[in-house]
This record gives sequence, structure tokens and C-alpha cells, in this order.
Amino acid sequence: MLIKLNDKGIRLYTASGRTHYRTPLDWQSRTGRITKYSRNRSIAYVVWSGRSSYDCVSVDLIEPASFEGNGYWRSSQSH
Repeated sequence: MLIKLNDKGIRLYTASGRTHYRTPLDWQSRTGRITKYSRNRSIAYVVWSGRSSYDCVSVDLIEPASFEGNGYWRSSQSH
């Protein structure tokens, strides 16, 4: 499943200045894939588009890139 950052995650990543790129990344349009989860499933290891290595991202900061089916996915729902 493709994921993206929710509004809280976008604000966090934009404010943190975590990028080492010359031009800032557009976190609103950036998508990624979860490669694995931590044991307690609170951290997702995400490979973002255009990258080959993963970033550790709190599950509370991500959502599906496109909403499918009924309703919205929430990190608090069972997986």
C-alpha cells in the first residue's frame, strides 16, 4: 500500500528541515511504501519515492496515499 504523511506529519517534516537536498521536498505529494513495522507496530520503516533507503516514521503520522473503500484509515484501527 502506498502511504503519505498526514497533516501533522507534513508539518513535522517541513519544520524539522531533515532534508539534505538543495531544494526542499514536497512532503504533501511525496508517497512511500512501508517495508516493515517495529515489534509494537508504532514505527513504520518507509521507503519514500526516489529513495533506496528507509526512514523510521511514527505510524501516527501516516495515512494511505489514496482512500479506498468506506471511510478513512486511522492508525488506531487494527491492522
